[in-house]
Amino acid sequence: MDFRRAWLMVVVVLLGVLIFAVPAQAEKQQPPRMLMLDLVPHGVPKEVAESLTDLLDLEIERAGLYILISQQDLMAMLKTEEQKQLLGVSDPPLEFLSRLGKAANAPYLLRGSVGKVGSMYTIALDIIDVKEVKAVRRVNQTLVGDESGLVGSIRTAALALALDEKGVAPDISAKLIDDLMIAEKPKKFFLGVSVGYSLPLGSQENDQSVQYFIPSYTHLRIDAELPVLPYMRVFFDTGFYIGIQQFMSLQSKREMLYDKNDQGKYGSAEVVSETWLTYYTPIKVPIHVGVKFVPNRGRLLPYGLIGAGFSWQRYGFNNEQVGITRRYSDAGQVCPAYYTRSEVSGSQLPTKCDMQATLKPESSLSAFGFDAVAGVGLEWLITQNIGLKLDVRYTFTLLFPSEDSLWADFVSDTITDPNDPAKNVTYKDMFPVKKYQQDLAASLGVIFYW
Repeated sequence: MDFRRAWLMVVVVLLGVLIFAVPAQAEKQQPPRMLMLDLVPHGVPKEVAESLTDLLDLEIERAGLYILISQQDLMAMLKTEEQKQLLGVSDPPLEFLSRLGKAANAPYLLRGSVGKVGSMYTIALDIIDVKEVKAVRRVNQTLVGDESGLVGSIRTAALALALDEKGVAPDISAKLIDDLMIAEKPKKFFLGVSVGYSLPLGSQENDQSVQYFIPSYTHLRIDAELPVLPYMRVFFDTGFYIGIQQFMSLQSKREMLYDKNDQGKYGSAEVVSETWLTYYTPIKVPIHVGVKFVPNRGRLLPYGLIGAGFSWQRYGFNNEQVGITRRYSDAGQVCPAYYTRSEVSGSQLPTKCDMQATLKPESSLSAFGFDAVAGVGLEWLITQNIGLKLDVRYTFTLLFPSEDSLWADFVSDTITDPNDPAKNVTYKDMFPVKKYQQDLAASLGVIFYW
C-alpha cells in the first residue's frame, strides 16, 4: 500500500512539473517585440517603398526572431499630434524613435529607407535598442539594375538582420545579393536545348532468336515550359533522334526471289546466303506534353516529370554484307570468276562456290508509336536568364507497325555476269518488330528563362 502511495506521489509531482514548466519554457522562448516603421522612399515611387515594406514584414516574420508591430498598429495607439509628427519627419531622431518603441511596448524598433541615385539603388535598415537608444544592427546594400532586383535585395537584407550576432552586421556581399536575386526572380517561361544518348532496355531477340530493331540514339531535344502553379510547370518537347552506324548481325530468316528456271550456262545450282552484317540508320521524332514538378524558388532545383505523346520511327538501310554459296551436282563444275571454289567431301553436291557480296537497299521501314515518359533531373540557374540541367528519362513506347515483321529488299550489284541466276535476285530480309519498346535516356542541356 505504501508503495502505491509513493508511486502516486511521484506521478503527481511529475505532472505538476510538466504543467508549470511548459508555460514557463514557452514564455522563455517567446521572441521579443519589434516595432517596424515603413520604409522611407528617397527618389523612388512611394508605391515601391510600400511594396518593399510589406515584403520585408513577411520575411522577418518568416525568420521568427521577432514579433512585429507595424506602423499601422502604432498609429492606432498614438495621439493625433504624435501621428502628425511621425508622418511629417522623414528622419526622426533616435530619442523620438525610442519613445515610439516604448509606446508600442517593444524593446526594438526597425527603421529603413530605399533610395535611388542615378542607376544605383540603396537599401538601409537599422535595428534600434529602445532602452539603450542606439542602433544595434545595421544593413546597407547597393544594387545596380532595374527595380525588379529590389525584391531580391530586400530579402537579402532580411536575411542579414536574422544573423544571430550582436553589433553592426557587415554589408552583404554582391555574390549573396546575386544569389537571392536569381533564386527569387519570378519565372514565367523556360526554353531548353539539350543533347544526350539513349539505350534500349529489355529483350534483344524474339522467340526465334532473331534480333529486334531496338537501336540506341544520339538526340537533340528542345523543350518549352510554362509555370502554372507554384510547384508545377506544363512542358512540351520534341527533338531529333538518330542512330549512327547501327548494325544487326547474322539474321537467320531470309527469302531470295529469282526465276528458278533461269539457271544460265552454269547449270542447275542451289543458291543460299547468310547475312553477316546489316547496317542501318534509325531516326525518331517524338512529340510529348506533360507536367513537371519543381520548386519555384532557389538556384538548384530538383524535379520530376511525367508525360505522354507520339513518336515516328524510320529505319533507312545502308549496305548489307552477305555470304552467297552455290552448290553444284556436277563435281567438275567451274565456279564463276568472282566465286571461290571449295570441295565438300562426302557431300552429294561436291562443287561448292562461295562469294562475299555487298547488297544495296531498295526500301526503308517506318512506324508510329504511343509514348509514356517519366523522368527526374536537376536544374542549376547560373544567371538571371541562363542555367544548366541534367535530365534522365524512361520512355515506354507502344509501336503500331503495319505488320508484326518488316521486310527490307536488297539487290546485289556485286555479280557482273548477267547469266548468273544470283544476278537479279532480290533478297528480302525479315526484321521482327518489338511492339513494346523501352529506353533510358540521359541528357545535358542549357536553359533560357524569363
